[in-house]
Amino acid sequence: LEAASRIKEHRSNINRPRISDEHWDMIRSRKTLIGHDKESYEYSIHHRQITARLLPESTPSKSEYLLKLEGPLSSVAAVREAAGFDNDPPIFKANDDTGDDATFVVVNGTAKDSISEQLKPFQITFIRNAKAYKNLSPTSAYPTLGIDFTLTQFRPDKPVPVHPQQEEYPVWYFFYGILAEPDRLARLLGLPIEPTFDRAFVTGDAIKTWAGKYRALVDADRQENVYGRAFLVTLAQQEDTLRYYETDNYEVVRCKIYAEMEERQGLTFRFVDNAKLS
Repeated sequence: LEAASRIKEHRSNINRPRISDEHWDMIRSRKTLIGHDKESYEYSIHHRQITARLLPESTPSKSEYLLKLEGPLSSVAAVREAAGFDNDPPIFKANDDTGDDATFVVVNGTAKDSISEQLKPFQITFIRNAKAYKNLSPTSAYPTLGIDFTLTQFRPDKPVPVHPQQEEYPVWYFFYGILAEPDRLARLLGLPIEPTFDRAFVTGDAIKTWAGKYRALVDADRQENVYGRAFLVTLAQQEDTLRYYETDNYEVVRCKIYAEMEERQGLTFRFVDNAKLS
């Protein structure tokens, strides 16, 4: 009775996901082997979408990939359908490995695994998008340097806007190590003159080492101070350059920057894989 009720509810939902006949033809042989027809497969996609919405915001894979539009996934709509996305993924125009112009869309690691599994044995081109992860909550301080948001005391009683927001510019960044060197940052961002830094520090963190030579900012058990420089990032393009430079070994997190005898709400890069640290 429960199964019949769910089928009836699914059929009455005018917004339920539907896959094209072309997409079903590609996967029919594999899905029928495990008992699916077209309607039951559409229902399974709908169920996955509902489950994904109920999961905490931190559960999606932080890894990003560029998926080339070609073959069975030659359109954004086809990718959206295969991945079960609610909206179209971001689009990028770039050269592929042959030097020809190509169109790519951005998907996370979860979507990559799902698409790869669905479309076997088709060869889908995925390129690792090695860019520092940035996903600032609009209604809580997550993520913040030195704060573990799995602990109850750090969860807000009610949603409130927190700054900086995801697309807020200009925004202060705290740099340490190589990015705190004016000549290096000027070359990286293509600045006509060397930038002016403010001496600054952040707290609740520590500097570790990974790969034997790279400095990594991480959360610390004690309220230690790390000293560096504060720099005002004025454009999203500058931030993108910095995120690609740091790679997906790091993530962008909020922090309080203490500079010039004042407290500033800003961002910094935190290392993501403590297992690599020494």
